[in-house]
Amino acid sequence: RYRVPSLSFFDGFQLVGNVGGERPSDYARSLHLHNVALQKEQVRAVAFGFDVEPATGANRRPSETQPNFQRFMDTVVRYANDFLLLHVTDPYKTHAYRYVTEKHIDMSESARISGAVNPFLFGKDGTVYADNVDGYALLEAVEEKRPVVGANILLIGAGGTASSIALEALNRGVGRLVVLNRTEERAHELGRQLKVHYPRLSEEQLTTGGGEKQMSKSLEEYAPDADIVISAATTNPYFTHELAGVIPRRVLFADTNYGDAATTARIARETGHMSIDGGPMVYFGVERAARVAFERKLGRKLQESTLAAVKKEAFG
Repeated sequence: RYRVPSLSFFDGFQLVGNVGGERPSDYARSLHLHNVALQKEQVRAVAFGFDVEPATGANRRPSETQPNFQRFMDTVVRYANDFLLLHVTDPYKTHAYRYVTEKHIDMSESARISGAVNPFLFGKDGTVYADNVDGYALLEAVEEKRPVVGANILLIGAGGTASSIALEALNRGVGRLVVLNRTEERAHELGRQLKVHYPRLSEEQLTTGGGEKQMSKSLEEYAPDADIVISAATTNPYFTHELAGVIPRRVLFADTNYGDAATTARIARETGHMSIDGGPMVYFGVERAARVAFERKLGRKLQESTLAAVKKEAFG
C-alpha cells in the first residue's frame, strides 16, 4: 500500500520499473523493496513491473530481435526524464545489452564484460546509463558470511552473471580465481577479457578451464582447495553429493539460483557445508541500484536508516 498526503503528491512522479517477459508485476520482490525505500525517503516515485510479452518467430522459438522489448525501450529512452531506474529481468538482459550497443548508450565495464544489462540508470539531463549489478549483489551476499579479499574462489559458469561476478571478484582483491565452464572456450574467452582489465594476472591467479567431459574431474581438482565455490550456471549437474563429500566443511557455497533451482546450495546444506542461494542477491541488487539512482537522478544519498529498513523488510 502506497500512502500519500494528497493527490498533488503525484505531480512530477517518477518511475522505478522492472521489465521482463515472465510477468515481473506478479512476483518481483525488488518492486516491493524499492517502494519501501521510496516511501521512507518521501520521493515522488513508485515502483511497478512492466510485462512485455516475448516475441516468437515462425518456428515458435524466441525471436532474436525481440521487437516488443525494443519498442518498450524506445519509449523508455524517449521518456527518460520520467524514470529513476529500470531493472531488467529474464529473458531480456542480453537483449538490453544489444539495444545499448546499437543505440550507443554508455555502459559500465560490468555490463560490457557480461554482455547483459540490469539495471538502466537515468541522469538529471535525461541521459541513460546501462549497468550490471549481478556481481556486486552476489559478492555482497557472500561477504556477509566470508571475506572475499585474498580468498580462493572457484566460479562455475562463464555467462553474463558469472562474468559480472568474476570482474567484481578481481575488483575486490580475490587471491585466486578459477573459472570452469561446460563450454571450455567460453571460460578461456572470459579469462582473456578479464586480463584486459588486469594484464598482470598470472595463470596461478586466474585459471580457466572445464569442458563437457572434464567438468567433474576439474571440480574434483579445484574445489577442495577453494574457500568459496560459486555456481553461476543455470543448471549444474556436475556438483553431486559424492563430490561435496570430499570437499572440506570450511568451504562456503554460493548459488545464483534460488528456490528449487538452487541445487548446488541445497546439496551443500545437505552435506554440512555453509551455503547461500540467490535470494539475498535481490536485496543487494536493489541496494546498489537505488544508491546509484538517487545520486545520479536526485543528487542525494540514500539514508542509512532507509537501507536498514529495506534490509529488514528483505530478510525479516
